Amino acid sequence: MSHNIWLLGLHLAAFFVIAMVCHGEPATRRPPVENLTEFYLYVSLGGVLGGLFVALVAPVIFSDIWEYPVMIAASCLLRPAASGGGAGPLRRDILLPGLVLVLLLGLLYFEHVPAPVVVGALILTALALLRFSERRWRFALGVSACLLVAQLATLQRTLETTRSFFGVYRVRLVDDGRIRVLQHGTTVHGAASTEPGQEAMPLGYYARDGAFGRFFSALAARPVQRVGVIGLGTGGLGCYARPGQSWVFHEIDPVVERLARDERFFHFLAECGASARIALGDARLTLQQAPDHFYDVLVIDAFSSDSIPIHLLTREALALYHRKLAPSGVTLFHISNRYLELVPVIAALAADAGAPARHLHYWPADPDSVAHLETEVVAVGEIGRNLDFLTADSGWEPMPLALRSALWTDQRSDIVSRIKWR
Repeated sequence: MSHNIWLLGLHLAAFFVIAMVCHGEPATRRPPVENLTEFYLYVSLGGVLGGLFVALVAPVIFSDIWEYPVMIAASCLLRPAASGGGAGPLRRDILLPGLVLVLLLGLLYFEHVPAPVVVGALILTALALLRFSERRWRFALGVSACLLVAQLATLQRTLETTRSFFGVYRVRLVDDGRIRVLQHGTTVHGAASTEPGQEAMPLGYYARDGAFGRFFSALAARPVQRVGVIGLGTGGLGCYARPGQSWVFHEIDPVVERLARDERFFHFLAECGASARIALGDARLTLQQAPDHFYDVLVIDAFSSDSIPIHLLTREALALYHRKLAPSGVTLFHISNRYLELVPVIAALAADAGAPARHLHYWPADPDSVAHLETEVVAVGEIGRNLDFLTADSGWEPMPLALRSALWTDQRSDIVSRIKWR
């Protein structure tokens, strides 16, 4: 968490400086008063075109967030001419940044480089960039070299990179190539073994000896016919389906469905969930199309990333889940999250609805392996029912005291109070 905070601070500082320079320079060169209307029109037009490019064009033409490093490099190149002096042959403006690029690519190419060597190379790079700042082209190309290598570093052991309106997805090899994962940003949305014959074994959050395995094992003695899941991921949950059951996955992003069905990467849907139906669209809308009291189990698996769909965790959302559940149905919330503490929110929702709830926090024996990830889930039963089948022997615990202030509704949600600052 501290690493992310420092990185966030660095990016914000860089963006602040770039914004001040790029906005300050036009301000110092603004025309006389009689021409200010035209001046501000062009400034506004530039903002509109930039916003359209980032929101609509970039997700289509780039498979990664390339517009951000391109913006930084362009800002270094187009900085005010007054700060771009310095003398020297033009060929050095290309040669010296090229040497920086070779140095950094060497660090990227050779694995297990000693830490002192890495630190030394980064210090040399920083000093070189400081020196390059005297020449506009040299500085811009030097910064571009650093940004290019940083972007390439994210592609190591990456099998597929694709992008949609909702962000960048990567299919990567981890754990020395033994596991294939689907990542959205830095969040793992599913993991599968690369070992022959084990491709359809759920891993990560969905491992059979983890929280989900314990939940579905406890359901084995209950008459469960219809299961709804909000959030598809790689489709690993489908491997908990039993003969005769009907499963429906509600997924908002078509790219996720395409990756989950691509048998070059994942086999869960092909081998476990061939009969499962996938409803594309916002879950609050697609779920309304199901008949009332249709599902025996609802799994809400949409809260693991750093940007959660709050509208799926409100009083009105829980009322919708209860309406779509059978009288003895159960809603399971998957709330594993590195940044947000969501247990108080669900405790407040359950208390507000008068529904029983149980909590399970699974800790893997090896926290460094993607095969078993720390997992936190909360089960919420129907009003007037109990959750006695979720026993303490399996790790299920009572919910903490509900705080009224933690209740989220469609009109009010305080996400700042739920941030894990530690």
